[in-house]
Amino acid sequence: MDRERLEAALHLALEKRRPQTILLRWGGKTAALPLGEIRWVESRDHGVVVCLGEEERAFPLSLRDAERLLPGASFRRCHKSYLVNMDWVDHLTRGGVILRDKRQLPVSRTYYAGFQSALVQYLNQRRR
Repeated sequence: MDRERLEAALHLALEKRRPQTILLRWGGKTAALPLGEIRWVESRDHGVVVCLGEEERAFPLSLRDAERLLPGASFRRCHKSYLVNMDWVDHLTRGGVILRDKRQLPVSRTYYAGFQSALVQYLNQRRR
């Protein structure tokens, strides 16, 4: 088997093993959120707000804790207050991250270069 076919097979196997939901627990409550529907996570009012399409759900945890819980290959920080699902990114401009639904999230100067590199790497891996 050549190297490219092996890499493609391994990538496919990893994609199938990738978790499809995230469980958030706080107090006595648990919420299961489908990863593919999470567009971004925003730090707001001493907690986080998770955007699931038109719905937003608030949770009492820090953005740093949310970042640890979410798969790092798919969710990246673009701003001190935002994590974005790379699957939802349409393109990046100096003005912000443009999502497939045409919404725009801010991108800070601090995170711009790292986010740009992560986006290029993510898109290249998706094409394999």
